Amino acid sequence: MLADIAVYGPTPERGRPRVVEGAYAWPGRPVRVPWPMAVKDEEFVPPRGRGRPDWASWPEEERPHLVSWPPLLPDFTAHWARHGQQTWMDDAGIKRALKVERMGHTDSSMSGRYGHPTEGMREQLVDVEQALWENAVSERYKIWPTSLIPALDAELARWRDGTARQIVSQFSPRNRRRARPA
Repeated sequence: MLADIAVYGPTPERGRPRVVEGAYAWPGRPVRVPWPMAVKDEEFVPPRGRGRPDWASWPEEERPHLVSWPPLLPDFTAHWARHGQQTWMDDAGIKRALKVERMGHTDSSMSGRYGHPTEGMREQLVDVEQALWENAVSERYKIWPTSLIPALDAELARWRDGTARQIVSQFSPRNRRRARPA
């Protein structure tokens, strides 16, 4: 994943904001441009053209400070994340119409033509994803109770101070056994 860790000053009336020297925002903001993987022991040349900014031509004080974060798991890709999302929705009993919409697919079957997601379906999905998130944070808390990433540390703080709510088991959001904070 490509991220920009630079901290920028106020946006001027014209041009790009300037980088605040010596200030860094970890873990950075994702940069959403196509970017090739670097090859070990080969000099990396940033790509140009086809929607990619030519950052090398920008004045130094306006250039993003780019870092590349490796995947969390070996060979983990966005494609694998989609597989996980589909599996979680299957496990939670999310209706087909909402799964198709969520995955960005089209369903030309008869049920796909006439079936549509409802607010109730969306609320069920929000509940499922909230339970998965709460469980992920509680599991992370068991590994280490703090984080250098401010957003994650704020979530972990609820576990440290005992205000985190009980969560649904990660194995199935439909399973009503509740997990207890560690």
